[in-house]
Amino acid sequence: MLLLGGCTAEGDAELSFAAQMQAFVAMGEGERAPFAFTIYFKSDAPPFKTDEVHTLSFPNAPDVAVELTDVTRDETKDGYAFYVLSIDLCARAQGVFSEDTLRVTTGETTLDYPIGAWRFDVGASAPELERVDLWQSPAASSKADAFPYDYKLAEGARLVNIQIGEEIFESPSEAGDLPLLDDLPLSYVRTKVTVEQSGREYDYYGKGCLCGALDIAEEAFAEMAAYPAAVVTAQ
Repeated sequence: MLLLGGCTAEGDAELSFAAQMQAFVAMGEGERAPFAFTIYFKSDAPPFKTDEVHTLSFPNAPDVAVELTDVTRDETKDGYAFYVLSIDLCARAQGVFSEDTLRVTTGETTLDYPIGAWRFDVGASAPELERVDLWQSPAASSKADAFPYDYKLAEGARLVNIQIGEEIFESPSEAGDLPLLDDLPLSYVRTKVTVEQSGREYDYYGKGCLCGALDIAEEAFAEMAAYPAAVVTAQ
């Protein structure tokens, strides 16, 4: 889950808010990675209908495609509702890309949502032979300042390092918590993991963890509500 705010009319835009997030997403070229953006708004001022979203995109990182798979609505407290936009992130080319905006295009309006500081690190596809099991790690946690992980190595394999952003942790243990240098309520991490076996190194990509998503405090929710609203760029 990612938290965002949105709108279609300019008046509704002012009632929406976007949670800023520090995010590091490592993935292989051609890989698809599931994710979900969450748009918060006042219950009586929905940004758009669930069937009105035509496209989602990253305007500053076009080599990372955003493919919408589903839109659902739910209610929260204090008069807010939210849409969950289920997506697949699709890496079209290798490289390092930065993004701070999610662009939502409906039939009538184009909306730009601030989403914080996102960094995509796209490398070569992971090897087919699984030398490390990355899928036992949690998908969400209650602490935004730590990344929890639990990796299982194949026989004869060794963890060389784990990358969670600009930070690369050398010779880590197979399980534990790595510190996140971020003061925002949420952090999203999809790791790049280097494994050595028989004298060769191989890069793999984690499943992703939304740190701070569990048990969000009222103070954190209030902080999110103070972030910039969506910007109507075309109507």
